[in-house]
Amino acid sequence: MKDVQWATFSCVLGWPVQGIWQKGMEGDDINTVDRHPAATCLASGDDFLAVKLHIYPAAKEGLPFKTYSAHGSHVTKVCFSCDGKRLVTTGGLDGCTFQWRVEGSGKSAGGSARQQARIAAEDEQDDEYDEYDEDG
Repeated sequence: MKDVQWATFSCVLGWPVQGIWQKGMEGDDINTVDRHPAATCLASGDDFLAVKLHIYPAAKEGLPFKTYSAHGSHVTKVCFSCDGKRLVTTGGLDGCTFQWRVEGSGKSAGGSARQQARIAAEDEQDDEYDEYDEDG
């Protein structure tokens, strides 16, 4: 099944998302994922208030990712728009819905889409985390 090309991918478990799970995470820490329509990146939302953008497929541990903060509670859903230009995220107890602009999600001369995809919000925090911190 690992070679099957699905039209979408929104399951938190599976071959192309096994690398999003970091050491020390429990099986319910990541609540939601959605693959970009062009299959260039993957967004995830977790119990630690984070929206993350991963390389797709994230089939091995240790791949780089970007972490974005906006929610005041766990992230319950991430979903790319059909054209891939927006990412919508919802929070749990904060009751917020955010719309993010996806930048660099298409192929360009400066590198692959996987290297350049990022999301932006008006008050953006663009921090990279290399390791999972068990304390939050």
